[in-house]
Amino acid sequence: MAILDPSDYTVLWLAPLEIELQAARLMLDEHHGTEFPEAKNCIFHAGRMCGYNVIIAHVLDRSYGVAWAASVIGEATIFKNIQFSLLVGVAAGLPNPARKPPIDIRLGDVLVARVEGNDAAIIPYGFGKETENDGFQLMGSGHVLEKTKKVVSSIISTLKLKYGNSADFFLPHYNKIRDKDHQLSGIFMDPGQENDILYQINDDGTEHIVQRRRRPTLLAEIPKPPDQNNRRRKRSLDEQSLCIRDNRPKNRRSDNCGSNILPINLDSSTPTSLDEGRKRALDWLRIDQIDRRYNTVKKAYRQTCEWLLRTSEYCDWLNPSHLVEHHGVLWIKGNPGVGKSTLMKFAVRNATNNMEKNMKKAIIYFFFYAQGQDPEKSTVGMYQSLLVQIFEQLPHLQSALDSFDLNTRHNEAPQWSVEQLEELFEQVVQGLGTYSLMCFIDALDECSEIEIRDMMSFFEELSNQAISRNIVFQVCFSSRWYPNITISKGLSLDLGLQKGHKQDILNYIDSKLKIGHDKVAKEVRMELEQRSTRSGLFMWVSLVVGILQRHYDHRGEYGLKKRLDDIPEDLHKLFHDILIRYKHGILTRDMHDKEHNEDELLLCMQCVLFARRPLAPQELYLALCPGASESGFDGMDEADARKLVLSSSRGLAEVTMSKETPKVQFIHESVRDFLLKGNGLYEVWPEVEWRFRGNSHERLKQCCLNYTNMSIGILDGSDLLPKAETGEWIDAKLAAKKAKQRLPFLEYAVESVFYHADTAAGDGVSQAEFFQSFSTADWMTLQYLVRGFTGPVRKRRLLYLLAEHNAANLISRHPEKLFCFKVEDEVWGAPVLAALATKSHEAVCAFMKAHLDIQPPTSHLHGLYKAYCQNGDKQNTIGKSSEFPPNGNILLFLLLTGNELVFAVALASGYCKAYTKFSSNAEGTLLHYAARYWYDVAVRELLAQRAHDGIDTVDERGRTPLSWAVSGGPAIMPRETKTFGRDNPVPLSCAAKQRQKVTVQLLLEQRADKEAADNHGATPLTWASRMGHEGIVQLLLARGAEIEATDENGWTPLSVAVLGFQSSSLKTIERLLEKGANVNATDKTGRTPLSLAVTSQHYRSNVPLLLDPRWGANINIADNNGHTPLSWAKARVGGEAIVPLLQSKGASLTAAETTG
Repeated sequence: MAILDPSDYTVLWLAPLEIELQAARLMLDEHHGTEFPEAKNCIFHAGRMCGYNVIIAHVLDRSYGVAWAASVIGEATIFKNIQFSLLVGVAAGLPNPARKPPIDIRLGDVLVARVEGNDAAIIPYGFGKETENDGFQLMGSGHVLEKTKKVVSSIISTLKLKYGNSADFFLPHYNKIRDKDHQLSGIFMDPGQENDILYQINDDGTEHIVQRRRRPTLLAEIPKPPDQNNRRRKRSLDEQSLCIRDNRPKNRRSDNCGSNILPINLDSSTPTSLDEGRKRALDWLRIDQIDRRYNTVKKAYRQTCEWLLRTSEYCDWLNPSHLVEHHGVLWIKGNPGVGKSTLMKFAVRNATNNMEKNMKKAIIYFFFYAQGQDPEKSTVGMYQSLLVQIFEQLPHLQSALDSFDLNTRHNEAPQWSVEQLEELFEQVVQGLGTYSLMCFIDALDECSEIEIRDMMSFFEELSNQAISRNIVFQVCFSSRWYPNITISKGLSLDLGLQKGHKQDILNYIDSKLKIGHDKVAKEVRMELEQRSTRSGLFMWVSLVVGILQRHYDHRGEYGLKKRLDDIPEDLHKLFHDILIRYKHGILTRDMHDKEHNEDELLLCMQCVLFARRPLAPQELYLALCPGASESGFDGMDEADARKLVLSSSRGLAEVTMSKETPKVQFIHESVRDFLLKGNGLYEVWPEVEWRFRGNSHERLKQCCLNYTNMSIGILDGSDLLPKAETGEWIDAKLAAKKAKQRLPFLEYAVESVFYHADTAAGDGVSQAEFFQSFSTADWMTLQYLVRGFTGPVRKRRLLYLLAEHNAANLISRHPEKLFCFKVEDEVWGAPVLAALATKSHEAVCAFMKAHLDIQPPTSHLHGLYKAYCQNGDKQNTIGKSSEFPPNGNILLFLLLTGNELVFAVALASGYCKAYTKFSSNAEGTLLHYAARYWYDVAVRELLAQRAHDGIDTVDERGRTPLSWAVSGGPAIMPRETKTFGRDNPVPLSCAAKQRQKVTVQLLLEQRADKEAADNHGATPLTWASRMGHEGIVQLLLARGAEIEATDENGWTPLSVAVLGFQSSSLKTIERLLEKGANVNATDKTGRTPLSLAVTSQHYRSNVPLLLDPRWGANINIADNNGHTPLSWAKARVGGEAIVPLLQSKGASLTAAETTG
């Protein structure tokens, strides 16, 4: 069986009754062997169901009701990642907020469900009052017991989306256990509608059966029947109603089915308040300018691309009747520059324009963009964009968003993962029903191959599911010939082989090349057409047409044919030719102009290649000519911007067509491939080959620094900066707006200087001068300015800023990197906390590595550090809105926020010795915290650093660190318990209670008191027997543990063993009996182990074992109330199964019969 960490469990399932526990366990898909710390009121069972790791909590003392549930939830705090709790047998219905006035639910004098604000809530009836006109009103002393969890409503909405009101989904779960035999009353079979009877009590005390029609009903839990005559109203099993559950102990034979199936009306259970959550989820999915690549792709020229609509592949793909053959997949492939993106944009526009109004269809698209920011070239960004388009076009599918609990920490947007988004996308596709979905995804080659392979596998599986559900889901991909990914079914179209595509090229030449119609022109045009159809590359044709047109415009026909002959047919060689000719052309000018223009070309290439984000034309101009702002920069119009880009890049870069935020980019991704992958840069500029990437970022860093330094001089004394005497801004937002207009490159320079410096450092370019000369005060002032911050400008150390900006390479080279734990007057206190708060994972790793480099190579922290760097800080709960408390303890703060390894490194560094003396009367010492939350690394490091202050102190629960540690098992249990303190008697009992055999062994080796009783008088042997752990029982008996020790109830180890809920209890009972346990010992109520066994969960197996003649059980010992084992058997549910056995052994019904 699997053994997981408590943090791996996300669902808590409360099962108050034995019958409910049995049903719940049968519902699990697999059982886990995980063992957990002690709990006063319940025991925990672990397993997995429907993909979730589930904890089933069952009461030990047979209590029921809301109070019990609350106490159990309180004890389940060890499961730190529980997302929500479910209570079997208690169905709390949701009121309907959509009704005006909203509908409350009132049952008797106990509990009501009503609308609390915009949410449904459960409220104790005793804390409210009933009024004739206003219904139920919560009194001042009242409180909301629980508001409906968003995740619960979300799951209901998801089920509705997938299955509607169909029973097809629920019935398999019921059928899985309906005929299973259980030990209380046979099987879980539905008792039938004939037993589902509701009695109405009349005013005169008579009763009659109510004839009920089936209807949606919303009910809540009732600890006692609501009718005045205290007659039980049997719960409803209507198909569209929830179950009422009488909360008193009673004969629950008819409740067997209800323990598992709670029919629910999905139409009436989704509160309208979910709309706000869906809106927020949609906002979090949206990404600004995510469709920039689509918008910048030039639309198809007139009379081009229309051939696609007539190809057999495209027609088959569009035809829903052919879906089974190709599973709705079409993949368009072609060489770089052939015109795939233009064709895909044409296909999207054509499909959209031809979609009829009110058509049950959505058309979505995504164009990967290698020159863009991360979301534009990742599958995470793709899924987010596609989902937003679906939800906007088909709003009814937004209910799929309800399946995600988006109440993230600190109300920050979630870090979407591929897994989350794929799950959401799958739910949407499965919920399409009679709607169809058409999807276009362009330029797969501009995304990581690993991501694309995973995406293709997902889409292939999704297509298979759609086919099996008769859902129309079509997806069209386009890419180069790589990545070469094999799919089982789908259509493929080679763009270069299409006659229509070749005709488009000829049409383009005829339309764009204006060189006359004489003999030379015809020869040039004919040769160009022949070469163009051979290459099939629209990009090559476009560039060559431009070259020939410029030549003709400047020189006419003279040399035109020779110019065409000199043009290489290979696209990369054409790029090389353009740049080399530009360099050679410069040589005819004077040396100063030559050096200036050649340097401008190189810097332009570096800016487009390595800028943190695509630059606006004005930003590029000021990067190339920073002095323009100093001399008075009044902006550039669109025409000037295009001229600048064209001249600086020799036509290899362009300004995007977007009017709102035009950006500079290469004319095609193949230009970037030529410069970097094809070594084009080194061929054109061989002198820059050494550390070209690092030196390029160094140059861009210097551009940023030059511009920020110049900006400080320009702004000094202006009204755009805060007043010198007060430090206050006159109008921060207005100042930011004016500054961006006056200094267009300032925002990029401020935000990107650390990025370029860090990348340069990573490529081996020294940053020693940067550390010495960088002015944090000036940078902070400019950051406040461009972001529109108010208030006095804070002073910050450079190390703190590097942590915020995830500059790991700079951190690893910073001379003060070891002071990352130093707490200062900052929002997050120390640099390492700033890195954690901003999710700067690489920065955190750099800080830890700096300290681990001075630790011995044998330190166990090295291996943990590597795992941490690979897996990330998933347990970290520090967010951007977190604040380090004044006079806070950084070590405690790290523990409380889940940063155990960072805590251990901080402790080992020796830089936090002052914080190890922490102690709280309520919570204990740091060692208490670490042991309580099972932070084994932190515990070991605290012991290694001899942090022993308060080692034997107890916390508010009366527990020592050792007692908490043993609950975590041998993983955090030290080999030498004397270093941990062992004066408190609880640890051995804790270990036995948690079934931790190895821990028990360790404690016994350290001479722990085997007879030490806890507050309930239970010894370690008592707990081991109760938990049914034969190995621990045998271990303790071998050490001489008292076999007849009694607890506060007078129960011996044998007594609690027969009451155990573990399947292993039978072997434990037999072991105790073999060792001489008194089978006739009586507790404080006079009951023997046999009497207790009759009413135990495993009575079918326990009773025959105790009646074995070897043990000498007296079958007729009566308890203090005169009840014998036989009378107990006849009183219990299912007792008829053992009554014959007891009678065959001479059992009597009463004490009188026994003595008579």
